[in-house]
Amino acid sequence: MDKLLPPPPLASDERFSIL
Repeated sequence: MDKLLPPPPLASDERFSIL
C-alpha cells in the first residue's frame, strides 16, 4: 500500500515524528 501512495514530503515526515 505504501508503494501505491506517493512519497510523503520530508517536512510532513518531521511533523509525524514529533507526534
